[in-house]
Amino acid sequence: MSTSIPSSTRASPTLLSDAKDKSTTDGGSTVFHKNDFAFMHDFHRIVELMLDGANQEEIGKAVAQMDERFDNARRILQELPGLQYVEEEQDAILKCETAVLDTKKQQLQKYMGLAPFTNDKQQPSTTTTTTLEDEKNE
Repeated sequence: MSTSIPSSTRASPTLLSDAKDKSTTDGGSTVFHKNDFAFMHDFHRIVELMLDGANQEEIGKAVAQMDERFDNARRILQELPGLQYVEEEQDAILKCETAVLDTKKQQLQKYMGLAPFTNDKQQPSTTTTTTLEDEKNE
């Protein structure tokens, strides 16, 4: 694993299936269900209450509940990582990070082929040292 500092300090969002409970995930990530962004049921309930002639207090509670769900959805959207970047910037960051990952994979394959990591009993007669500067020039 890499010990480098992540490019974003925000936690990654996690989409849970309806069967899972929110308390089963770690506290560091934004957790939400698909139905956190479904407001039609609440809106339908408010309209039904109005059409049935329910008292103002009951309608007010339903509206407050829907407003609370809107606030929760806004909070989730604000916590999504990368929201501050436009699509082109996100693509450029992804391309750059993918190139870094490919380079690291190539380096790992190269180092895993060295004698200390292979099962070969024979040691090479000459050893060469490769510095990080030499690898950048290759």
